[in-house]
Amino acid sequence: MSLSMVTMEWGFYGHKKINYYAVLTIPPPLIGFFKPHIILISDRGVRPDMRRYVHPLEGYKHYIDLDIWHKGDSLILHRKFEYDRIATATWTVIRSEKDDTGNRENNSRRDNAAESIGGVQTLKDTVDFVGCADGRYWFRYQRDSFSIDSVGLELDFRSHGYDLEFVVAEFLYPGLNHRLHYKDELIETGMLPYSFIHVYRQLVSAYRSGDVSAILQLSADIGHYVADAHVPLHTTSNYDGQKTNQKGIHGFWESRIPELLAAEEFDPFVGPAQYIPSVDSFIWDIVLHSYSLVNQVLDVESEVRSGMPVSELYCYEERNYQTVRLPCADFARAYHEALDNMVAKQWRSAIHHVGSVWYSAWIDGGRVDVKWLNDQVIEQDEGIWQKLKSLLESQSILGREHD
Repeated sequence: MSLSMVTMEWGFYGHKKINYYAVLTIPPPLIGFFKPHIILISDRGVRPDMRRYVHPLEGYKHYIDLDIWHKGDSLILHRKFEYDRIATATWTVIRSEKDDTGNRENNSRRDNAAESIGGVQTLKDTVDFVGCADGRYWFRYQRDSFSIDSVGLELDFRSHGYDLEFVVAEFLYPGLNHRLHYKDELIETGMLPYSFIHVYRQLVSAYRSGDVSAILQLSADIGHYVADAHVPLHTTSNYDGQKTNQKGIHGFWESRIPELLAAEEFDPFVGPAQYIPSVDSFIWDIVLHSYSLVNQVLDVESEVRSGMPVSELYCYEERNYQTVRLPCADFARAYHEALDNMVAKQWRSAIHHVGSVWYSAWIDGGRVDVKWLNDQVIEQDEGIWQKLKSLLESQSILGREHD
């Protein structure tokens, strides 16, 4: 097993423990459904990490690079997935050479790289996104403005799924006379809060339909994403200290410290889960708080490291028949204490928030009778699970190694 497999988000150890203790926060009567399945929900809490070996989009669901989307102190995202994809995209119109009327003074923003499609030379001109007003998305092309019905454009986006580039359906902009090309700039910077909202809605729907197997799996999944949202380095493009000469800090903060200290020093009992009135605001508040801790995570590690002898920073341990290099226990403790127990605080917050998400989904799903839920047959999928586990040894993660 490689070092990267040992140090994935909160570690396998962390995700299992967070889901486990989150079950104990759930108020009655719902705890009567969750507690008999506490081991299943705990064990399945690592499956989103496993899916990163087989699904190229899975990794994007574990992080969001908020530093990319800040202008000064303000977040420029609107926190709605389709809107933010549209607002942050690179937009161009694609014209054939025969459409060029000679008004080249208006085309100063044309992409220099022309393309040839079907033997016809094509040109790309930049289009500016202006905003949304009166139920329409507005754009500026050269000296003119045009608009597209917001519902129609968002439906077109959904028809393309997570495609990073496509031509928008031409019937949506009949007056433009050119094809409108979309290039995504959002997805590769992370989708964690957007994905959380999507999975939450799936979980509510599973309660309403009485699909117990889906309830359990989606609960385990969403617990994973909520836990990741509490990790500061899941909210920055400097996710592993690679921009500040701190490579490896990701696993140090979220995996090594909990593995060494959680069992004895992290109090996992955080009080009862609470109903969340607005899950949209809830998840954004979490990632924004985590983002506010990024500089402290980086700066304190640098200070602690510089104050210790080099020989006391890293140790070697045997993991799954391989020798791996890890931060020494004394280094980890010094870092944790210098952070004023930040890792433990975020860990406890994650436990409470995961339980609150599960409890809220049950309420939003109609408060399904717990006795009825317990009478349903749970679909077994150990074959899929064993296949995912086998991929740990035969494939690499698709996307960021630490996200």
